[in-house]
Amino acid sequence: MVRVEEIQKKIVGDLQDNFNNCSKDFTLNSVFCNYRTGAGLRVNKNIFNYMKKLYKYYSIDITYPTHITSKNIICLDNTLTMPWYIDYYTSMLNQKDELFPKIHLFGEYDAFLLKIYSGNLNLLN
Repeated sequence: MVRVEEIQKKIVGDLQDNFNNCSKDFTLNSVFCNYRTGAGLRVNKNIFNYMKKLYKYYSIDITYPTHITSKNIICLDNTLTMPWYIDYYTSMLNQKDELFPKIHLFGEYDAFLLKIYSGNLNLLN
């Protein structure tokens, strides 16, 4: 099994190698929102936009809860094995704009796991 630290270093290296005009911006702390040694694979929107040019990713609508809490973030951080990013999209439901969360996963296993649970984050606990 690949360790989180190795994944973090590889991604930072790949970003530096492929986007060398911005390489000064790619550090472990700037790439991972919740970086700490051996943990933390959540990325921000800018890094997600770079990473999706390099890696295959999977997008899954989060069906429950519709509002992501810090508890959900901690659970995802403890469960997911590859980088991930949560975004919100607008949908016209019941004739009013509502924001719905969507998770973008760079790990096949992570995507499979969330797909089995139909995007219900509460089932990850």
